[in-house]
Amino acid sequence: MDTNPDHPSSTSPTNSPGSPDDSTTRIRRRVRTKGRRIPRAVRTNYLLHILFYDGRFRWALIATMLVFLSLGLLLPRIWITSPEDYTPQIKVRGLDLLQAWSLRHSAERDEAAGRIPSAIQAWMSATANNAADPQTLRGLLRTLTRQPLPERAWLGVGQQSAANLLRLTHTNLPDLELAVNFHQRYDQHEWVASRLTDPGMPTSPALTAALLRALFQSGQMQKFEAAWQQRGTNVASQADTALYRAAWQAGWGPSAEAAAGQTRLEAALAEPALRPLALSLLLRVHYKKLDLASYERRLAELTDLHADTLKDSIAHWLLLDLSGQRERAVVLARADTTLPQSAGEAEQLLAAWMRLGLYDEGADFIGRQLPAFAQGPVIWVRAGQLLTAGKRWDDLRALALALRSRFRLKSQLGNYSLFLEGVANHGLGRPQEAEEEFNEFAKELPKDPSITFQTAVLLTRLGYPGPAAVVLHQLEKVAGNDLTFWRQLQLTAFEGRQAEQLLMASEKVYQLQPDDATATNFAAALLMMRERPSEAVRLTLQVYTHSPQSRLARVNHALALVQNGRLEEGEQLLKTVSPQDLTDSARSVLQFVWFQCHRQAGRVAAAKAAADQIDVRHLFPPQVQWLEQARAELPAG
Repeated sequence: MDTNPDHPSSTSPTNSPGSPDDSTTRIRRRVRTKGRRIPRAVRTNYLLHILFYDGRFRWALIATMLVFLSLGLLLPRIWITSPEDYTPQIKVRGLDLLQAWSLRHSAERDEAAGRIPSAIQAWMSATANNAADPQTLRGLLRTLTRQPLPERAWLGVGQQSAANLLRLTHTNLPDLELAVNFHQRYDQHEWVASRLTDPGMPTSPALTAALLRALFQSGQMQKFEAAWQQRGTNVASQADTALYRAAWQAGWGPSAEAAAGQTRLEAALAEPALRPLALSLLLRVHYKKLDLASYERRLAELTDLHADTLKDSIAHWLLLDLSGQRERAVVLARADTTLPQSAGEAEQLLAAWMRLGLYDEGADFIGRQLPAFAQGPVIWVRAGQLLTAGKRWDDLRALALALRSRFRLKSQLGNYSLFLEGVANHGLGRPQEAEEEFNEFAKELPKDPSITFQTAVLLTRLGYPGPAAVVLHQLEKVAGNDLTFWRQLQLTAFEGRQAEQLLMASEKVYQLQPDDATATNFAAALLMMRERPSEAVRLTLQVYTHSPQSRLARVNHALALVQNGRLEEGEQLLKTVSPQDLTDSARSVLQFVWFQCHRQAGRVAAAKAAADQIDVRHLFPPQVQWLEQARAELPAG
């Protein structure tokens, strides 16, 4: 008897149409007709039959698996886009990479269509999706640089992007040039000068020209000349760079070259492409020479070209103040509502307000606008100086607290916030709390030695010699015997009329390079502060012996003799100095010395006559203070 279940004569019941096993039977028959033998497990399992022999289900399953695989690739942060040596490591999602690609193309389309703000936003969004993509960072910096007028709101974004780009690409030449172009566009000359003078930086004619411009614009004239001597031949043929050299010759170079530099600048006024730059540089030269009339004439021409800046106006106010027109300067400063576009302009604006005594305007600016420029350390220092000068102690404490919350500035300013808070507590009559904060400040000082020195000077003035000594001791270790640093500090002190700072710097420069020039500066600082008169006599005698025809040497030695009580010797030497052809500054100093002679000799009328001929703008604060007190002590009549 045949018991094969597949045989037609099997005695097993026949499935009726529509029964549950009907579809399975049909599948088995189709399989047999195609001549394929299927494993028994597959023939008897409905789900396995569906999986292997139903095409729609199979594709649906594949699609589902692909979806889950895609989600696994797109959603978790598993894609490392930063280089191996970049810390912290940057991981992104696959979705972030797709979005960054789409946003990058949107930014390129917007920029091509002239929609610069939209392009910037798209670049920023692309950067947020993948911060380690050099191509995106380059696009953002290029767009920021191409703005018709740079918007200060993008300054911090651009600075961070430039820093990231240089880290990612190890400061290669094209990216360094791009970063430099951005910082120049935003008036960040100090950054450019500092970066391009670092050892090991790549160089090119474009970077050399940028370095020279940055050194000039940031007032580093000695470094400008040194850089020109080293690299200037590579860019001397560039018309704009040559104008910077001409401006240096006209205002800061040897007197024999001044006329040639002035002539070159004035000749450039006839060239439309160079006229704005020539006018701007002429303003710097006129300010250096304290030539108010020429400055105002050139400023009006620059304004007509709509090429003037807030810095030009600030220099105008200061020049008016130096010329004895403070009231006019104050009126112009209060009427100018131009907002600074960079941290450098903001710092100069605060310095000018402090010089003019506009403390309310400065405090209001600090409260409203400081966050827009808070990424730089110098602006915090200048803000603290203004509030201190204006005795705005509560505002100063608020500034200290705001600085303490800026953790990124900690590496540059150290415990400077504690210094500000200590100054505020001193002003509020809390000396014990102030000294505690000053001691804590001395444990972590700012990196910039000039800022540190300014704190030491103020600590001495306020009557905290202990913390001041600690700060000065650490400063000596930082500055060491760097003659360039001490010369720059000396120059800064002279221009800022900071007598104590000038004395310290002049003494250090003399110790490092003892010659007649440094001895003259050191002796002048001693005479100004009326300190160590015997040493001043020795120094001035040394210079006078080497240069007996120098009127400056005779005036300084005469003053030193008078301060040492050797009146007769001093007057005899002073009589050999003719006031003819002296500059206003030298004539005021000469009359200042004569005043001391007449006062010491008891010649009241002559002393008063000499005092009337002194222009106190050419004296330092300690000299002015002494003159006012000595003049008040003269007998009436």
